Amino acid sequence: MAKVEGFDFFPLTFDGDGNLEKKTELDAIAAHIAAAGTTDFISIAHGFRNNEQEATALYTEFLKNLRREAGVHANP
Repeated sequence: MAKVEGFDFFPLTFDGDGNLEKKTELDAIAAHIAAAGTTDFISIAHGFRNNEQEATALYTEFLKNLRREAGVHANP
C-alpha cells in the first residue's frame, strides 16, 4: 500500500470508457477498510487534462493542505 502525505493511498485505474481495469485494485481498498476499521474515506479523481503523474502531484498537494488545515495527524 502506498502513502501520500501520510494517508493510505489506493489508486484505481479506469479505461477510456470509465470501466475499472483491475478489480484487484478495488478489492485491496475493501480489504484494507475492513481490516483497518476505516471510518473516513476520501476519493479523488482526475480528468483527461492530466496524466497519472500530474494527478498524483495534485493529490499530494491537496492532501498536504488538508492535513495542515484540518489538523489531521499522519498514520504511521
